[in-house]
Amino acid sequence: LHDGRAMVMDFGIALAVSAAAGGRMTETGLSLGTPHYMSPEQATAEKAISGRSDVYSLATVLYEMLAGNPPHTGASAQQIIMKIITEPAEPVTKFRKSVPLNVAAALEKALDKLPADRFESAKTFADALGNLAYAGEVRTDAVRSPHTRRTRRMAVVGVAALILAGGLAVWTWPRSPATTDVSYRVIVSQAARTGGIWPSLVLSPDGETILFSQATDSSRQIWIKRPARPDAELLAGAGGGDAPALSPDGQWVAFVADGRLRKVSIGGGNAVPLSDVAAARGAVTAWRDDGTILFTGRDGDLMSIGDDGGVARLVVSHDALVDPIVSMASVPRTQVALLVTCATNCARRKIRAVELTTGRMHPLPATGTHVWWLDGGRVAIAEGGRISVVPFDANTLAFSGPPVSKLEDVTVAGIPNTMAALARNGTLLYVPQARQQSEPVWVSRTGEITRADSGRRYELSGRGQLTLSPDGTRLLLNVGRASPEMYIHDLVARTLVRQSFEPGAFAVGWGDGGRSLLYYTSSKGRFSLFRRTAGSTTSEPMLTADRDVMMISVLRDTSQLLVRLGAPPTRDIYRAVRGDDRSLRLTPLLASDSHQEVSMALSPDERWIAYSSDETGRFEVFVRPFPDVNAGKWQLSQSGGGSPRWSHTGRELFYLSGGAMMAVPVGAGPPFVSGIPQTLFTIPEGAEWNPVQHVFDVSLGGRFIMMRRVHADDEMPANAAVLIPRWLGAK
Repeated sequence: LHDGRAMVMDFGIALAVSAAAGGRMTETGLSLGTPHYMSPEQATAEKAISGRSDVYSLATVLYEMLAGNPPHTGASAQQIIMKIITEPAEPVTKFRKSVPLNVAAALEKALDKLPADRFESAKTFADALGNLAYAGEVRTDAVRSPHTRRTRRMAVVGVAALILAGGLAVWTWPRSPATTDVSYRVIVSQAARTGGIWPSLVLSPDGETILFSQATDSSRQIWIKRPARPDAELLAGAGGGDAPALSPDGQWVAFVADGRLRKVSIGGGNAVPLSDVAAARGAVTAWRDDGTILFTGRDGDLMSIGDDGGVARLVVSHDALVDPIVSMASVPRTQVALLVTCATNCARRKIRAVELTTGRMHPLPATGTHVWWLDGGRVAIAEGGRISVVPFDANTLAFSGPPVSKLEDVTVAGIPNTMAALARNGTLLYVPQARQQSEPVWVSRTGEITRADSGRRYELSGRGQLTLSPDGTRLLLNVGRASPEMYIHDLVARTLVRQSFEPGAFAVGWGDGGRSLLYYTSSKGRFSLFRRTAGSTTSEPMLTADRDVMMISVLRDTSQLLVRLGAPPTRDIYRAVRGDDRSLRLTPLLASDSHQEVSMALSPDERWIAYSSDETGRFEVFVRPFPDVNAGKWQLSQSGGGSPRWSHTGRELFYLSGGAMMAVPVGAGPPFVSGIPQTLFTIPEGAEWNPVQHVFDVSLGGRFIMMRRVHADDEMPANAAVLIPRWLGAK
């Protein structure tokens, strides 16, 4: 108040921010506003915002005036927004019993999730507040609506699943009647507990049945969540399967296992082989409404085959595609499919429409890593954490309008793994962007956990590797997902110092006894390895490759390196030797077209190389002599294993298996002699587990360094998926 008159402040700030961005912020669906007072439609960045949104915000202010707090509070903006979307407000009478019943009823109506169920204007809201006879539907602390009971039961069941989840992936589904009006369903799986990802998410056309593949004890399995059952179940007969696709009638599941396309009944049973052509590792499939199945062949070709098997037909060759297919979608009632191809790390990615009868391809003016077909002639495109929708003309095979951003909150677990799926009817299943950070922890041989620093936390990049300096005092890692940067965490001085001075630099190891660090950059599908003295700004180029440099081991003879390269077509281990011109030249050390060799580690005396390979059908740990790797081979793990590391004495080898840290005593050799693997401890809850990367290291004193997830939002677990029925309904 000023001189007895009300002065209005804050109006226009959002408009000014938008204007400063050239008007792009609100046009792309970005939410603007203070989280506590945002309506659900503002929180989900809907473009059509009516005056009923202002009614909601006005009711929020009144609620806070009466109760002392806004209807929804939390430790972070993300947590508040998730509550606004999913949870009804507590009755104001719970906090202030003297509030008149008509005021409580009016507040409940004004705070409804659906705009159509709120007051149409501030005047009608004011009329209800002043009308002692207004009753509405009053909820007290003792009597709650079915909506509230369902929501609370959903949260309780979700938290219980998170706590009780064992070695299997479990989905928690709200056990409410089929007539439930809950629009947002939080789903928790073992992936949320372990910090894993949700690969190969598939929704049936009606959005009711969910398929996904997930590793169990290093062997991939296909899981199915049916609408009438509360939990996901293993799909019997699809062991070792990946790349699932549902038949149009929902009765069969196509998948790839042991390099072959197969199908199995939705109820499980014996799998039926379909294709005479080998499928690619990391294959992509799509089951069309005419009964044909599209899949990627071993050489990266786009293939087509009938759902009763027979001879597969070549649609488009890998030579014509150039890059591997990472996503595809069939356009119903046409002979057209949409393809996404991308080079390693998706530095080069293209979206094209392909005529299935001729193989002719039509470039589309958009980039992304995933595509989905939506009823109403629309295509959804994932690009990083954003999902956009664009109209598509199946006659001209071209977009008929500009892409419109609909969501910018999707977790990306390494390109091209956008953790989302869309059904044809517009139902969305996605993992909201991470609201958790990681902290380094020491773990003793008996599983006792202590912090490596006094609570320092950061968001890790999904790339690079976790590596201690040779003296065990510094940790080299990549921080940040959107724009990762290279850091050294000094565990003694408790400092975190940035080491990268160019975008896209990923640390991969130490050199020169810890005096230098090695990192790589990527540009247009080319990967360059550099060495830099720690703390310096000048770098020495070491190697250029056309495949992703994912891991290195540095020899005492600094003219040599071991390099693990990424796909395509498989992940392999190479030896890099410096020539007379000081450039490093790659020669295969452990490479195969049929399986992958990853996570290599040299023994301290450089006489043995340990690595993980899936040549047996799942990742196991092997040891070979070095450098003559063909002079022998020993399999150390028996029940799956990955990420091997040597002790500093070279007398023990550690690896991860089934969520546990394993130790194997080894002899000095030659010949190579090993003992029986022993379980040291269970991997701490929330710690990283990945058989193809180094996700832990061993100190000089024999302790293990790991990264453990720390959740800032206890009510929305990290990597929990959210299902929104008909989020993008038919248009």
